[in-house]
Amino acid sequence: MFIRYLLPMLIALALVVALTISQGLDFKERSQATADPNSYPRTAIVFSGQFDRIEVGLQLIEDGAIDRLLVSGANPKSGIHQARFSDQFNLTIRQRSALANGQIILADGALSTLENAIESECWLQSSPEVSEVLLITSTRHMARASLV
Repeated sequence: MFIRYLLPMLIALALVVALTISQGLDFKERSQATADPNSYPRTAIVFSGQFDRIEVGLQLIEDGAIDRLLVSGANPKSGIHQARFSDQFNLTIRQRSALANGQIILADGALSTLENAIESECWLQSSPEVSEVLLITSTRHMARASLV
């Protein structure tokens, strides 16, 4: 049974190593938070895992700093219930409107950082107008998450 999971994990690890080497990524730079909110892209993606990440994205919508927000991994296993998302996160009128208008997208397919990345990539491929995104995740996960 362990062998069944070993090959996909090794392939994923090989891809991460190959990307790191081929692009010469600087993990220290990637783990730094963006300091200037005026430099944010207009679209943000939250890798769920902690509610405070989602709250950061929602506040950016509220402040008008971003126009679109994808919440990846918005499922009951991460503690997010789509049917009551508005009440669960105490959305403001502006945030409720953004949710109703499709500016806040709740994607429920991811259960890990890698799956968050895959889910986000699928969404980005269906949104060719998005050329750059603000990734909202924990500092601890930023380097790994931004790779994918």
